[in-house]
Amino acid sequence: MTATPRTTRENAFNDPHTSIVSCRTSKLLLSSITGLVVFGLGSSTIRSPDLGLDGGLSLALALIPLNETLDFLAHDVHPPLYYVILRGWIALVGTRPLAVKFLSLALATLAVVTFVSWQRPLHGQARAIAGALLLAASPLTLADAATVRDLAAGVWLMILNCWAYDAAWCRRQGRRWSVAYLISGTLAVWTSFLAVGALCGQALHAALSVRTAPRTTAGPTPSRATDTSPGSAFLAIGAVGATILPWIAFAVQHGWLTTLISGGPAGDGAARPISIGDLSAALTLLVAGSSAVPPAALLAIVIVATLLLWPGPFWQHPHRSYSNAEAADPLHARPNAAQSATFAAVGLASTLVFALALGVGWLRQGVPSRYLAVALPFWAAVMLSLTRRVSLRRSAAAVGLLVLMNLVSLVAWLRLPPLPRTFWDPRGMQSFLDAHVRPSDRIVFLTLEQAGYYAALSPRPGSWVAIPVGTTYLEGNAAANAQRMLAPLLGSSDVLWLVAYHGILGTGQRAVEAWLSARTYPIPPISLTDSDVHPYLTGRSLGPDRPVGALFANDVQLVAASLPTTAHPGDGIALQLVWHADHPLSRDLTVFVHLLDPQGQIAAQSDGRPAAGLLPTTRWHGEIIDRHGLFIPDNAVPGAWWIEVGLYDDTGRLAVIGRSDGAVRLGPLRVEAHDPPQPRLAEAEAEP
Repeated sequence: MTATPRTTRENAFNDPHTSIVSCRTSKLLLSSITGLVVFGLGSSTIRSPDLGLDGGLSLALALIPLNETLDFLAHDVHPPLYYVILRGWIALVGTRPLAVKFLSLALATLAVVTFVSWQRPLHGQARAIAGALLLAASPLTLADAATVRDLAAGVWLMILNCWAYDAAWCRRQGRRWSVAYLISGTLAVWTSFLAVGALCGQALHAALSVRTAPRTTAGPTPSRATDTSPGSAFLAIGAVGATILPWIAFAVQHGWLTTLISGGPAGDGAARPISIGDLSAALTLLVAGSSAVPPAALLAIVIVATLLLWPGPFWQHPHRSYSNAEAADPLHARPNAAQSATFAAVGLASTLVFALALGVGWLRQGVPSRYLAVALPFWAAVMLSLTRRVSLRRSAAAVGLLVLMNLVSLVAWLRLPPLPRTFWDPRGMQSFLDAHVRPSDRIVFLTLEQAGYYAALSPRPGSWVAIPVGTTYLEGNAAANAQRMLAPLLGSSDVLWLVAYHGILGTGQRAVEAWLSARTYPIPPISLTDSDVHPYLTGRSLGPDRPVGALFANDVQLVAASLPTTAHPGDGIALQLVWHADHPLSRDLTVFVHLLDPQGQIAAQSDGRPAAGLLPTTRWHGEIIDRHGLFIPDNAVPGAWWIEVGLYDDTGRLAVIGRSDGAVRLGPLRVEAHDPPQPRLAEAEAEP
């Protein structure tokens, strides 16, 4: 007799192998759907060219030589593993913004899927999915997914590490979880400093476990291979922490102590205490995903969620009987799940305090939303623990309210206006450099952020180097760094383009500019919306010395000049003037250098104080070397061009004996057309 279709389905359902396969398939399917949610939400955040806060810095650290990356990180608080991984990722996919940010999005997706796997044995599949949605919908998670930083990688590895700790020492599931803890913990601390907060939470939980562990006098002693006592947890936490000691030793040798005693970016050495307001703002970010949520709306949703999760008889009908599925308490139905709940609460407190201590106490920049992402998984785990005594429907309603509030915050975050161009305009900087930098030139960035953005946005970036300045403990000796990095470029480059961001003016930038001014031929800077670009000719175009012997008033003489005899449109002209003065002048004069076309019209000019301001005329005595630079216009007509030189101040030009216009004419300089023409980079390849 053949079985009916219903009997066949029942036999298949009751078959152990079929049941296991079906269960695993459903878990994998639901976890994949959760991952697709965060991946879909995150995909909308990585389409813009914005690399996120410090994203350009991370990209530049993955592009500069590895020894320079390690030297920079030795003064910073970031371990190096992420930047090594990013270096390999860039080698595979390139530096375009979408490709670079995809790594963070993939890691953020893995973090949410891993959270589901961690919480499923504790609270069941449905509640784990609800907690993962709370994690996925938060703007904190998606902000990490949309930036090029170690945050997404650090959060994912931290969740893996906490899952292993929970399984090994809260639920006592054996040695393999201890090994997984050591591996994931080592990767976490070598990837992000945020893992320190999670390690502190694990140590605090282990300490609480020692105080609350029951004392037994009978029974076998667990073997070392399966030891899940608090003592073994301390040993494992210490082993993970010890793995970072080689990096700390390297950092100390390369200046990390300077960072520790610097007092942070503010530099005053006075740590700001954490206030109740800071804690309230941090909790608001965790609950609502944004500090801009109206307090009344936040309070209303929190009250409703609290009533839904309240375990008392407020919501229970006196004559209603609940099913086993609704009445089951996961903390009692699953062994040692109460320890997991305690660990989630302790981890939340530890990571929250660590993030506030770093952002408020060290950086002194308010509550750092980007650092709170490490506390978000613990917050979601605590919320799932609070649902243990209520039905699945009430749990879903409470968590759903929080997810909805985070989604509203996410929409508001996605619609934030861009930064004003006067503050940050990487596209304008990149377009200018592409239009003017030739293959024989080099770009010098004073911020790694701008260097990274240029590498990501330019369709064909030119060669560049970076000398980070601005933050004292990160820049080190700026003059020594300029000597080390720029001296080799003087003989191999025609022009050095120094990009100076308006927000970092300081002693480091002045040291680099002084080094260049003493060895190169400065051209007047070009002002962009957020930066100034200072071109410096290296002197490879410098021509032979030409005696001049022009006499000025006040016993000033222009003894000689060095300039090329021929040039092409778009070329730089290096000009060296040799002055002589018998005594300091009473007037603080400015040198003018005018480039005259064949019709005698000024086509370009370079006005500035002598020797880039290092030798004002009020200090002249003896011979003075004065360097200047000019660009011949791209549309220059072939023919004989001239250069006029003189001195002036507000009262007029210093007189030249034998000339009525107060100028000395040098030349001629013969401009010859390119054959074939040599366009700039941007003209050779249009931007896509």
